[in-house]
Amino acid sequence: VESTAALAQVLWRDQQYYHNRRSISSTELRLAYSSGIVRCINGFADALQQQRFVAAPISILCGQLGIPSWLVDIRHEASHNELPTLPVLKLA
Repeated sequence: VESTAALAQVLWRDQQYYHNRRSISSTELRLAYSSGIVRCINGFADALQQQRFVAAPISILCGQLGIPSWLVDIRHEASHNELPTLPVLKLA
């Protein structure tokens, strides 16, 4: 529920960005999208992880759930490397 709310809020903030550029910066918007995506993917993976005795990579768990690998890659980039671009985050 929280990750859905976070994604809904970022979509609302995105509308503000295009109607009034002073309300939020593009970096803040990228951070908001990234946070929502990371929390959503992690939430799905955590549900499966808790059923295991040994931790599995998030990519394996998400594959079992049918989550496309490109979404998991975006989550990885946002978590461990540079923030993805705004067009990539919107696609996710």
